[in-house]
Amino acid sequence: MRDRTPVIPPVIPPLPLSIGRPLWSVMIPAYNCIQFLPEALETVLAQALADNVMQIEVVDDASIDGDVEALVRKIGKGRISYFRQEKNVGSLRNFETCINRAQGSYIHLLHGDDFLSPGFYEEVGLLFQKFPEAGMACTGFTQVNDKGEFICNST
Repeated sequence: MRDRTPVIPPVIPPLPLSIGRPLWSVMIPAYNCIQFLPEALETVLAQALADNVMQIEVVDDASIDGDVEALVRKIGKGRISYFRQEKNVGSLRNFETCINRAQGSYIHLLHGDDFLSPGFYEEVGLLFQKFPEAGMACTGFTQVNDKGEFICNST
């Protein structure tokens, strides 16, 4: 367990501003959530921007509940990249991998069992335009059960 929890937070080097890169990186850390992953991917694809504006990638933490790569290929039809950890590294290291693989100016970590409301990227993008000094954005959420039934809102 010691190698999975850093004593000092890892350094995540910034990308040079001179390289061509997308505006958004939608990084989807996934572990044993294959039953929910289709909805997560479909809600991203429903509002996805062009490839050069939005990177979409699933980072699989060695899931054992199904063939995540095949699911990503089927739903993504070449639009979604897939990366699989060689072994289970735990959520913290998988998030770190997501951030290190991200190429965009804005990084959205969308968990594999989450999904988006319509217009999410448009709304958040407008907020970043309005407040260019912002380094991070947090949003509200609606919690639902595994049947999609409402539980509560975050506010």
